[in-house]
Formats: sequence, C-alpha cells, structure tokens
Amino acid sequence: MTETQIEKILPGVIQRSLATSPILQSILSVMLSMRNPIERELNTIEKNFDPLQCPEASLPFLSSWAGLERIFDPRSLEALNKNEYQQPIASGSGHLRELLRSTKELSQWRGTNKGLVIFLEMATGIKGYSIQENILDENGQIMSFHFNLSIPLEAQPLLDLIKRITESEKPAYVTYEITLIETHAR
Repeated sequence: MTETQIEKILPGVIQRSLATSPILQSILSVMLSMRNPIERELNTIEKNFDPLQCPEASLPFLSSWAGLERIFDPRSLEALNKNEYQQPIASGSGHLRELLRSTKELSQWRGTNKGLVIFLEMATGIKGYSIQENILDENGQIMSFHFNLSIPLEAQPLLDLIKRITESEKPAYVTYEITLIETHAR
C-alpha cells in the first residue's frame, strides 16, 4: 500500500491536516513502514505452503498436514517437540519435499506393492526396490500375508527410514522381511 492509498482511507479531518502537520506526516510514514513488511509477506504467503519453495523449518509442519510425520526419525520428532529443527528424514529435505509434492499420487497406491516401491524410491532417491510374495516357510508352505522386500545395497544406510516407511505403508496384518541386494540401478 502506498502513502497516497493510506491517505485516502484516513478520516477527512486528518486528510486535510496532513499537508500542514509534520507530526501527522511522521505518523503516516510510520504506518507505511509497519505495513510494508506485512504486505510483502502476504503477497508471497503461498510459497509457505508450497513444498518446493517453503522454508526448511516449515517442512515438518507441512508434512504433518500430509501425515508424513509417521516416517520421521524419532530424534527429529523429539527435537521438534522442543521447538528445535532437525532433519526429519535421513535422506534429506529434498526427498521430503518430493514426497510432499506427490502425496496425492502416493495416497492412491497406499497399501499396495506399487505404492510401497514408489514411496521408497521417492523417499530415498534410490531405485531398485522389489517385492516378492508367496514366500515359502521352512516346511515349504506359502507364508500367508507375508512378503520379502529387496532393497539395493546402497540403501543400507537408510535402513531405519525404509523400515518406518514399510511399517506405515503396508497393510497392518501383513508381515515382511528385508533382504539387501546388489544392483546397479539408479
């Protein structure tokens, strides 16, 4: 808002006195200076809700709206409870931003093999995950409601994150095991 725009919304008696009153001109100047930072923030407020543009410290807040705090590192949740910022997932904020941007797509596939693989690839930035079903037990019988998640060897440092994602994305009644595999896929 400009000085002229502020003048127009002031009462008539003040508008007439502005030209001759240095005190009123100073007050108008202060009003303008107080309003400018607020207007700048309001004019760019949408960036605070855009996962690709928001400040780093806003990511946990936006993630909670999308229900993604379920995959956060427990230490980062403790830090957030103390109003301290710590990287929410081990693979970095870039991957968290991508997950936030893709929540609609991911929610369509939640609870499926495809959804789990897509989620893991987005969260870690590593390709090559696969799921095998119809796993045989030690007696040669198919283990009902059980799968094997094969993860690339390069994803091993992110194993805790992978486990949290798998636990949150698989159906509750399903059990699983994780196997590390060597792959050159990226």
